[in-house]
Amino acid sequence: MHRSLVQQVPFTSHRDHEDWAWLLEAWHLAGARVEFVWDTLALYNIDTEGVSRSRRMNWQDSLAWLQQYRAWIGAAQRRRFSARRLR
Repeated sequence: MHRSLVQQVPFTSHRDHEDWAWLLEAWHLAGARVEFVWDTLALYNIDTEGVSRSRRMNWQDSLAWLQQYRAWIGAAQRRRFSARRLR
């Protein structure tokens, strides 16, 4: 990722899904492209007993995030997101 992209599209302040929010904004606002690399680039361990951001039941923030980015997310993806995050 080039520094100019981060300067043009700063990271968001969302409490949840900030990585996806930034990716959507970089794609739609700055024309950035996404390329997937199927090789292992990093390994890390996750504490499975601890509380993580993704394990919080914070459906209100997830719903607000989904509504904000709704125009950039397809209907099928919105349904999947809703089924997983808004339970």
